[in-house]
Amino acid sequence: MSTIKTAYTMRDHAPWEDRPFDTDVLPGGWAETIIALIERGPVGDGDIPSKVARDELMSRGFAARVIVNQKEAGNVATYAGRELYKQLVDAPSLAEAIAKRQANLNFLNDLWKSQQPPECGSCGYTAEPDCSTCS
Repeated sequence: MSTIKTAYTMRDHAPWEDRPFDTDVLPGGWAETIIALIERGPVGDGDIPSKVARDELMSRGFAARVIVNQKEAGNVATYAGRELYKQLVDAPSLAEAIAKRQANLNFLNDLWKSQQPPECGSCGYTAEPDCSTCS
């Protein structure tokens, strides 16, 4: 039985592929790009965080361009990209990884909002003791 040669089997293998990914040493732009592909995919070329990172992820089998309903749909993560994302977020499944990252984003957004000065109820600008914008 011969092995079928595909882009995935013929790609350049990264040093971390035989063990858990060391996400602390991912090349620049990889994390942002794989997150975009997983959470917003398919992602058009104009909306990709890093085209260089996308190209590197594609050459290693973590991302691909797809056609959906007879139209070029954009860039997506592959199953190997899913594994990279799960390792990056440190979760055992894709659903748990997405939920964990969303919870962290919600926490950070709430924390950021709690540290901002209050807004004026009338104009929406930062409220001072006497809102000069509304006065």
